Amino acid sequence: MGHRVRFANPSADQVYLYSPTSSTSSRSPGPATPPSPHSSLPQSSVSSPLEVILVKGFHDALRLNSKDTLKIDLSVDPRTNPSLISSDYFSSIQGEDATIPPTGYVELWSRWLPWVIEITPKTGPHVTVYDMLCGLYDALHARMTEEEYHASTDLSRFPGIRDDVDSAFKKRCDKIMEHNVGLAEKERNNGRRRLDLLRGNNIFYGLSVDPNTEVVKFSVKDT
Repeated sequence: MGHRVRFANPSADQVYLYSPTSSTSSRSPGPATPPSPHSSLPQSSVSSPLEVILVKGFHDALRLNSKDTLKIDLSVDPRTNPSLISSDYFSSIQGEDATIPPTGYVELWSRWLPWVIEITPKTGPHVTVYDMLCGLYDALHARMTEEEYHASTDLSRFPGIRDDVDSAFKKRCDKIMEHNVGLAEKERNNGRRRLDLLRGNNIFYGLSVDPNTEVVKFSVKDT
């Protein structure tokens, strides 16, 4: 299956689970990581049919603050990313288990998003490094519906967020235009992607486990 996006709570009041001001801001020099989501939020009524194994750690290529972390641009498909394709290191580890212990199901949380990203292996019993990066990319590159966009950027509840999301969308389209005008226009006409909710923080900075909640968090940084 690869990935699935599951809203953490079906109520519109639960979008933006993590207040953007409660943790590292996008203007900070450090990576943006979410606070503890389970401490103040009701659990989802949606349960996964897959066995959940408690993740204790990650492959060095994915672990936050590892010297080997693959700090890739999440706006670029890892399947065609030149920096990965040409990397002997990535070629040698892409099929290795992403987590410790190995698992066939991982939930990724981020304070920037109103949903949980669920990662499962494309093939084999366990999520690999390749599965993790591709699943994260695919989940973030789904188009936002108008309902998602307006709920996630509600001006009365999240002042300023809509401008940041719109700015991220524009900058992403402008970057595409540097190489392909037609593709940039098509992207602009088709609308925002869920990636734009990261508000320009598109560099993957690694995975970590919250010591209090045991939630798997993914960190990102401004490009």
